[in-house]
Amino acid sequence: MIRKIEEAGKFFIPEDYMRELMWYEGDNIEVFMDFRNSELVLKKLTPSCIFCDSAGRLVRIGRVCACRRCIERLHIAADGDFLYPI
Repeated sequence: MIRKIEEAGKFFIPEDYMRELMWYEGDNIEVFMDFRNSELVLKKLTPSCIFCDSAGRLVRIGRVCACRRCIERLHIAADGDFLYPI
């Protein structure tokens, strides 16, 4: 499939591609260049904990996520504790 690049570098991903990839409006997509092959690569970001990078048992807090383990560590932390890295 060939697509034209529009103003400000925009292009559209066909709906059937999006459906097959399970990409939805509002998903975060990482865009990076593969300079060796002159390719633009798009990859859907998997949500992960802002503290430990875990992808399990996440709670969304605004635009970020935290796992339940880190939330518990924060809850029991005392003033001055150093919690990270795990």
